[in-house]
Amino acid sequence: MKILIDPYVIVVPSTFSPPQRVSSYVEGMETWIGAASIPSVNILYSSHCFGSLMENGRFPFANKLAHLFSTTGIVQYDAQTVSKLFMRLFNSWKNIEDLLRIASIAGKLDVTPASFVDRISNDTSRQFVDCLGKVALEQEAPTTEFAEFTIGSTDSDADGTVTKLAVNGVITQLEVQHGVRADKIVSNLPATVNCEFSVLLSREQVLRFIDWTIIWKFPAWAIEKAYYSAVPSSDRATHVLSSFDVGNRFIDTIIGLSLHTQAGRLRSIYETCALVICGYASQLRGINSRSLRGSVRGDGAKGMRADISQEQAGYRLHYWKRRNGTVELSCVNVHNDVTIY
Repeated sequence: MKILIDPYVIVVPSTFSPPQRVSSYVEGMETWIGAASIPSVNILYSSHCFGSLMENGRFPFANKLAHLFSTTGIVQYDAQTVSKLFMRLFNSWKNIEDLLRIASIAGKLDVTPASFVDRISNDTSRQFVDCLGKVALEQEAPTTEFAEFTIGSTDSDADGTVTKLAVNGVITQLEVQHGVRADKIVSNLPATVNCEFSVLLSREQVLRFIDWTIIWKFPAWAIEKAYYSAVPSSDRATHVLSSFDVGNRFIDTIIGLSLHTQAGRLRSIYETCALVICGYASQLRGINSRSLRGSVRGDGAKGMRADISQEQAGYRLHYWKRRNGTVELSCVNVHNDVTIY
């Protein structure tokens, strides 16, 4: 999955912004830098948009951030540290212009809701809309790198319910990169653009977007994804997804039971893990977390068992509950197998 970062994520807020806006700005930046490490996710940026931000003085250089933090009374962030954090993205994100086969387009494109692009300066907005128009044309080609394409943004100063961004209009001129045939992208001009992109505003939404059959091989990410789907947001302050460990045979037991191709079963496995780790399992019927009789480790950790399912043979989660309360996931078994590693 490719996620193009909305330039608004990068734009340094006005010095008249309330402290909450500045804090959410830094948090949003951290979200998308961290998202680059999620399996199967490729974070993209537009160098044209970033160049425009630099020309307009809205790029988060250290001196800009220092002035912003000073005037808004922000003391929990250091400008140099945040600026270095941001510059790290160039090592983890990719320039979308290096992937696009289209060099430039001309025509008329409209974005809905318009407020989404009106948040940034005219020059940057134009570059961003042009980029979306190029992607829309690329998606019409028989083979494309942009089949799974979304936009990564933030809900600061916007309607947090925005989940789709529509791009419509007509392209009258097109210039392709050297060595690319234009007819492989667009057969005729003018070309009509009618495209809708999903918009992701948070780490939670990114994880929800990734299919279980992809993320299951990475337990830490899969459990966080499961936590968001299984625990209501109103209960997360009380039931925090605390630190945990995963035994080296955990994944093998899922494969051994041939569950790794079943998205629904994988979701059940990881939701059970998340519920046990955060302590929410005790409030739900059906999981029945209990001691695994006779299983006590040399370090004092107690073997535990929880129900993943009850139908037919039924699957069970086996894990260790350490003396300090943390969880170490051991394996997935059928109901009559009491093995724990």
